[in-house]
Amino acid sequence: MNLNPSVEIPIFDFSYGFYGRVLTQIKMKPSKLNSDLFLYNITDNPFCPKCFHSVEDPRHYFLECNSYSIHRTQLL
Repeated sequence: MNLNPSVEIPIFDFSYGFYGRVLTQIKMKPSKLNSDLFLYNITDNPFCPKCFHSVEDPRHYFLECNSYSIHRTQLL
């Protein structure tokens, strides 16, 4: 196992830049998910804009929403 800090590990590339900021917002709140926007009185609807069946929280967005199932399958 090479622990040289100068060697970049591609799996960690998503934690910097735009995607890193988005993930940090989701973890720290408020994110742009409707559940957070509803919590801070920015929107009046906490439900998912794609499926309208469930509250759009991180679990629903990443793991449960049927609208993103193709993308989720490709990622996994």
